[in-house]
Amino acid sequence: MARYISGFLSAVVSGLICSQTLLLAKSGIGLLVLSLQGNMQFKDPLALAILVGLLVTALANLYFIQRALRLCSTLTVVPLCYCSSSLSALFSSLVYFDQIRLLTPTQIAMIAVGIGLLGAGVMLLSMKAESLPRVSSPDEDDISS
Repeated sequence: MARYISGFLSAVVSGLICSQTLLLAKSGIGLLVLSLQGNMQFKDPLALAILVGLLVTALANLYFIQRALRLCSTLTVVPLCYCSSSLSALFSSLVYFDQIRLLTPTQIAMIAVGIGLLGAGVMLLSMKAESLPRVSSPDEDDISS
């Protein structure tokens, strides 16, 4: 059970980190476009921090998704990672780009319905994955390192 919970949490963390990587990539592309138009942005330490953050979050995402895949079934990890990534990217982008005020109450309600359906689908896939037989690999005992 602890193995499953650890894999579950690793998949969620991977999704959360993935969404921040996406946000930093959007910011980095914006800085690059401005720089190519003649307004050099990469002299500012904050711009360099965005690039370093992009690299760090990309590597951390790889670590956590790999760890989750070693602990749980792909049928559990991929939907969990996608669900948490989509949800976090949506809210992070709305706040970061100051667009939350542009949503109508109907759009907010539809987002909530979509989140509920996505969560229910992940739960159903997870239950299906748990009922399938698990094939173990020879180095499965080295997970804790």
